[in-house]
Amino acid sequence: MSGIIYENRGVNTEYTDVFSSLVEDLKNDVLSLQLTNFDDVNHLYKTEGRCSMNVKDLEDYTESTQVKNIDYNGQKYIFMRAISDDAQPSLIFISVDGDERGRKRGLLVTSFCEILKMIVTFDYQVANSVTARIFKVLEEYSCEEE
Repeated sequence: MSGIIYENRGVNTEYTDVFSSLVEDLKNDVLSLQLTNFDDVNHLYKTEGRCSMNVKDLEDYTESTQVKNIDYNGQKYIFMRAISDDAQPSLIFISVDGDERGRKRGLLVTSFCEILKMIVTFDYQVANSVTARIFKVLEEYSCEEE
């Protein structure tokens, strides 16, 4: 049975403004975006947020642990590589088949404000420039309580 990251929209509106700002900053670079804590926060942009493996489990990833392939929104993705950045550890996947446009998609799973997961899909042909743009945008966000 396929797992589901989060079946219903979250009820917590705490990150609504931040998510809207992220979408505005990244909408020209990404195909979909999800920001979730797997509980009461689940913001979606052009995605249903369905995944065969609970992305929450990816937090335990280490170099010696093998990451499993995942299904996200009905498309299979295989693990490509980890980006080992202490500030922003991330995992990149590539779709097995082409999407409705006939192109392979990339999938990035990273953390946001230490308590949320950000899941992004993008055109894999421009993976390097898109992931660089995503990380540049994320650097602009402060997650510290004031």
